[in-house]
Amino acid sequence: MFYRRYYISMSEGFSMITCDQHDYVEIICMYKFRVKIVTLTRTVHQGTAIDTLLNKHRQECVLIETTKGHLEIPLDGIRYIDVYIKHEPVKTIHFR
Repeated sequence: MFYRRYYISMSEGFSMITCDQHDYVEIICMYKFRVKIVTLTRTVHQGTAIDTLLNKHRQECVLIETTKGHLEIPLDGIRYIDVYIKHEPVKTIHFR
């Protein structure tokens, strides 16, 4: 199956995330949770977390499935992630 991927380019100067934050992202992807991701540029993306990967610029990204297709968001460009878990309050993971 072919998926169209949309890339988000982040400029240099972004810092690395912590191991704990990376672990949270891995768990979110493992369970395919619905998420709202807000980037450092305050862009909002909503979808289902699918996987982590390296994009064509060798940036580590989270891959989410949106209504427009698959979207790769660099982890070092994320401000926070809201995680929507069934029958639970929204969980927020702050990156910056």
